[in-house]
Amino acid sequence: MKTCRRITPDFVICNAGILSTPEYTQTEDGFEYTFQVNFLAHLLINEIIIRSTPDHYPLKIASVTSPVYKMAILFLTGNVIIRNYRPLKAYSESKLFLAMMGSHLAAKYPEKKLECFSIDPGTFRSSIYRNPGQVLQITLRHSCSIYENPLKVG
Repeated sequence: MKTCRRITPDFVICNAGILSTPEYTQTEDGFEYTFQVNFLAHLLINEIIIRSTPDHYPLKIASVTSPVYKMAILFLTGNVIIRNYRPLKAYSESKLFLAMMGSHLAAKYPEKKLECFSIDPGTFRSSIYRNPGQVLQITLRHSCSIYENPLKVG
């Protein structure tokens, strides 16, 4: 919040993300760990920035997603069933929420000059995989070809 008092950003890039360990992990705030890091943290930071930005000032928000967000199934209740927990499912759902965040923010703040969009960089090797199994590697390798129509935001 102190930073927002000193500067007004032109562009925000939401890029932090993790693929959690195989066991369900809950944060101190009561959320599933991957969901909090990959989505809720970005939403909170963007809310702070948007509220600190003058209405007339143009602000662009880019959310870096993943091709696996196309695999997500949204549960309207938002509950995580711990016994059926899968890290890739939690990751894909968190990235889907991140992709939809731009539409939500633009609708919530129509008076602001927001331009929100998501970027899907494709599949590549990174250190996000703490325990890469063969199934995960195959899924990520083929995730772009499984789904033809990406979700478009904003």
